[in-house]
Amino acid sequence: MVIAFSRPISLPLVNSISTKEASVKRPATIIAALIVIMLYAPGRGLALDNASEAKEIIDQAEVTLKNFLNDPDMKWFASHLQESKGVYIIPRLTKGSFVFGVEGGNGVVLARDEKAGTWSEPVFYEASAASFGLQAGAKFQEAIVLIRTQKAVDSLLANKFKFGADGSVAIGPKGMGADTTLMTDFVTFARAKGLYAGVSFEGAFLRARDDLNAAYFGEKVRASDIMIAHKAKPNPNSKELHGILAAAPKE
Repeated sequence: MVIAFSRPISLPLVNSISTKEASVKRPATIIAALIVIMLYAPGRGLALDNASEAKEIIDQAEVTLKNFLNDPDMKWFASHLQESKGVYIIPRLTKGSFVFGVEGGNGVVLARDEKAGTWSEPVFYEASAASFGLQAGAKFQEAIVLIRTQKAVDSLLANKFKFGADGSVAIGPKGMGADTTLMTDFVTFARAKGLYAGVSFEGAFLRARDDLNAAYFGEKVRASDIMIAHKAKPNPNSKELHGILAAAPKE
C-alpha cells in the first residue's frame, strides 16, 4: 500500500538541531577568544606601557641633567658631580603624583665606579613626600640628588629608603656657595620654572620601581644587580645619558 501526501515532508527538527548546535558553538568560541585576550593582552600591554614610561623618564633625565649643568646657579652641583658616588635625577616632581596631597616623581639613579670612572646603568626609583616645597605657580620641579657617600649608595639597595632616617641630607647651595664642605650622605638641588629652588628631601621616601627596571632591561633585576654587580644587559637608550655624565666638568 502506498501512502500519498498532499504536501512534501519538511524536516524542521533537523534544521532546528543544526541551528542550535551552531548557536552554542559560536558563543563558546567567542568566550574562548576573550579568555585568551584577558590572560595575555593586559600583561603585554602593561609591559609595553612600562617600557614606554621608562624610555620617557630616561629622555627627560637627559634634559634635566643638561639644564642643571648649564645653569650658573648650579655651579656647586656641576663641580662636585664627578666626585660623587652616584646621582639621582628626577625630571618631574609634581603634586598629587600618587595620591591627593602627596608630591613625588619617578627618576633614575646611576652609581659611579671610582676605579673605572664610569657610570652604571640607570635604576628607576620613585620619590614621594607630603611636600617637597613646590613653589607657587610652578606645575612641577626638576631635581637632582648627589649621592656623596658609599653608605648612601648601599642604603638605596634596600626595598624602601627614607631621607633623614636612613641617610643624612642637605639642600645644595646656590651658585658655588659659601660652604663647600657639606658632610652629608645626600645633597639635593632643584629648579622650578627655570630657576634655582631650595627643596628639602628630609622625610621623603624612595623605593625602587621594579616594574620599570624589568621593562627597561627585559628581565627581572634588582638595584644591586644593576648598580653594583653590573649584571643587567646595557640598554642603548642609556648611551646619551652616560655621555652627558662623562662630559661633565671635573672638579
